[in-house]
This record gives sequence, structure tokens and C-alpha cells, in this order.
Amino acid sequence: MSRTPPLMAPIDKASIRPVRTHEDVDAAITWIETARPSMSVDTETTGLDYHAEVRLVQFGDHQVAWVVDPHRWPEVIHRLAAVSTPLVAHNAPFDMLHLARFLDAANVVGEVAALMERTTDTAILSHLVDPRDSRDGGIGHGLKNLAHHYVDPAAPDSDAELKAVFKALGFKVGEGYAKVPINHETFVTYAGTDAILTARLHEVLTKMVADLGLEHLSGFEHRTQRITTAMTARGFKVDRAYAHELSEELAFDQQVAEEWVAANGVTNVNSTKQVADALVARGAVLTETTPSGALKVDKTVLAGIDDELANQVLVAKNSSKFLSSYVDPMIEAAHIDGRVHCRIKSLAARTGRQAISQPPLQQLPSGDHRIRSCLVSDDGMALVAADFSQVEFRVLAALANEQAMIDTFTAGGDLHDVTAARLFGERFTPAQRRLAKGVGFGLIYGGGTSTLARQAGVSDGEARFAIEKFL
Repeated sequence: MSRTPPLMAPIDKASIRPVRTHEDVDAAITWIETARPSMSVDTETTGLDYHAEVRLVQFGDHQVAWVVDPHRWPEVIHRLAAVSTPLVAHNAPFDMLHLARFLDAANVVGEVAALMERTTDTAILSHLVDPRDSRDGGIGHGLKNLAHHYVDPAAPDSDAELKAVFKALGFKVGEGYAKVPINHETFVTYAGTDAILTARLHEVLTKMVADLGLEHLSGFEHRTQRITTAMTARGFKVDRAYAHELSEELAFDQQVAEEWVAANGVTNVNSTKQVADALVARGAVLTETTPSGALKVDKTVLAGIDDELANQVLVAKNSSKFLSSYVDPMIEAAHIDGRVHCRIKSLAARTGRQAISQPPLQQLPSGDHRIRSCLVSDDGMALVAADFSQVEFRVLAALANEQAMIDTFTAGGDLHDVTAARLFGERFTPAQRRLAKGVGFGLIYGGGTSTLARQAGVSDGEARFAIEKFL
């Protein structure tokens, strides 16, 4: 068989080479083995979860992209992984995890570590150049927005074209990527174009990062990303028997609580008006309001009301939240290999804070051990909980050169204890310590009286007094 004719990419002076014959394979491997500064890599998968299967792998540079069905031509992908050429990817952990699983499902951690070691992520570069999201007035960090801004404003929206194909074929967007024919011209073009755009974006952003003098931060963020990607690959063991029991327990608790509150005038625990009206009718005094003027009955408010209705509403809401956000997602995630493989975005918010999803294990409720008990150590190993002591205030003390804070830390003291003692005297209560701690954090991050009152579960007057005394 002869070589497959190339497809014209919808951007200037670029072509896409589908790999469909043995001659195509030979040409692709020759291209891979040719020395070059870097090559971009991208994947198309059946879905977004960790166990989704790879359908296409595409690689290339700013002029050409090769698009391969890895299941038909695995030798191309193995050769791609074997050469030492630096790699470039956008949102690298996603693609490299799927490539690693394809290359060696029994040693995903080792495979992904090797791939990430040689990969530059253009999403990290974009964040260093401008950390703002599009909703904050920035460009954002999606490949299409970045490419439109930095590479080619005339490049068509291949996402929209592909979704139109899904619709024409009778597929929903969520299932289209898994079901569209592997050799559909629009699908192949879409895949290859992303690899070319990533290569061109890399050229622009690398220079911008260098011009800004941020190479050291790029190195740091890429090292961090390698660690968090390996963490995703390793995953966390789930005690599935316990998790199933807890799921049933929480569902029962939710049902009982909802039946109790329904018998007392609240048919929908998520209806702010119903809950507020019922509490007022039972003699509860509600003083806080939402921006729209409605009485506020969030979890903090409910926890501060000594009434069984408030307690039962909290039980119903918490049980529902724990089920839908944590326990059931952990059960679902662990159904293949008994582990949960969270996606960890090492550079998420514009502040540089990380984000974890699928499921969000960093948000497990600290006050309910039942949820955390779903996660267990591997055989012969142990779980260790560690936390920096007052790290944000230590950084603040250093940056502000605030001597009173520095003296407290160098003496081995607890700043929150010292603050509480200054505000309320040496015999302060745990609740007063929490309020003092909240004052400090609120001032650091720009929170006001109402924010502190809500988070600490106190009145606006108490919060205002604490802030004034703190200052």
C-alpha cells in the first residue's frame, strides 16, 4: 500500500498526516527519530475520567501533525515514548496519564514519570505569563483561546465543527468523542490541529516566559506537576465494602431526616424560604439575610440554632452532600482497580492554588471521620497526616517584617493562641480562638465583618468588635 494523502490543516502552512498504512507507519517513525528541538503531543479519548481509553494519539511540530490509532499501530506510540526528544503538551497530565496507561498499565507511575520528565506544559507557561482566567479579564488557559490570541486569530473553531459532526451523527457531545468513526476526516483534522497549535503556542510562550525572567518559576511548577501527576497515577485505595455500607447509612439518614422535616412543614430542605418560615414559626430568631433580602439559613446559621428542625435539616443536607460529592464518586471511581485517581491541577487559581477533582478529596469534611475512613493505606503501609503550622502567617510575618509575629514564631509559640489571648484574655475559649484565627485570615485575604461573622458563626457585632480589637 502507498502513503495516505495528507489533510490540509485549517491554519496557515500546516498539514495533517493520518497514519493508516505500513508506509505511513514507517514515515511517522522516521519523523519521530529525526532530531528536533521538541515535538508536541495530544490525545483523543473516550471520556475525561482516568480510566477512559485513548482513541487517537497525535504528535508533530508547528508545520505537521501525525494522527495515529494507537491500538492499530502501537509500535508508533512505543517509539514516541522511547526517543529522548523533549515533549510539549497542553494540560500535560491528562494526555501523559492516558499515554502511560496505554504504554504499560501495570507500571503507570513509572511510565508517566518518564514522560512528564521530558514534557513542557503550555498551560503552565500561559499561567505564568497571565494567571487570570477569561472571566477575570485575562485570556484564560484553554488551548483554543490561547491559540486564537497568540498564534492565529483566523483559526476556525474546530470544537464547534466537531460538535456539529456529533449532532449530525446523532451523538450527544459527551458520547461523540467515544463513538465518532476513528477515521472521520473532521475528527482527524481536529486532533491534528491541536498538536500544531500547541507547538506554535509553545514557541510564543517560551519566549515570553524568558523575557519576563520566569524560567525559575517554570521549572518549579513543572517539578510540582510531575509529583502531582504521579500521585494521580498511583491513586488512593478505597475500602469499597465500608464505602458501600456508608452509602446505605447516609441514604437512610437522609431519608429519615427528610421525612421528619416534611412532617414539620418543610417538604424541600433546599428551599431557603420553607426552612426559614418553619424555623421562625417555631420561635427561632433569624437576623442575617442574603443579598436578595431573604432570611439566611445556611449551614453556619443552622448549626447555631438550638432547634431539632434545624438539626434535622442539617442532617438531610449533609447526608445528601456527602453521598453525592464524596462517597458515591469514590465508589464509582474505584470500581475498576479499587483506587480513586483524582485529577490534580497543580496550578489552578490565579493565586497559584491547586485544585483537585474527580472527586475533590481536598474538601473531605474534617468534622466527620466516616468519609475519610473510605480511604485506606495499602497493605504494609500507613497513612500519615501532616500540615504546615500556621504557614500563611509565617510567610506574612516574613514579608511584612512584623516583629511581634516573628517573636512569637521564633519562641515556638502559637500565633492564634497569642491573638486570642490579646483579644479575650488568657482564659480564652476554643470558640474565641477560632474567632481570633478567623480575624487574622480575614484581614489577610480581604474579608470584612460579614464574612468573618458568617465563617465564625458569630454576630456582626461580635465580629466587628474582634476586628477592631485585633487592629
